[in-house]
Amino acid sequence: MSGYLIHRDWNFIRLVPAGTQTFTEDNVALGNRRYEVRAVDLGNRFSAPAKVTVTAGPVDNEPPTVP
Repeated sequence: MSGYLIHRDWNFIRLVPAGTQTFTEDNVALGNRRYEVRAVDLGNRFSAPAKVTVTAGPVDNEPPTVP
């Protein structure tokens, strides 16, 4: 199967199918998180990793107050 390997903080999270353009992860601990994505093809060849650091913050589910 071809797709993308997703790692967070050096731990494997999941393989998403080729053609996937977004990735959402719920219930991530607050703070800085390091994500790494590698493409993998049908021959099990891997790309160089794409790395990004993301800061996870609290989710604001409160509606705004009426002015």
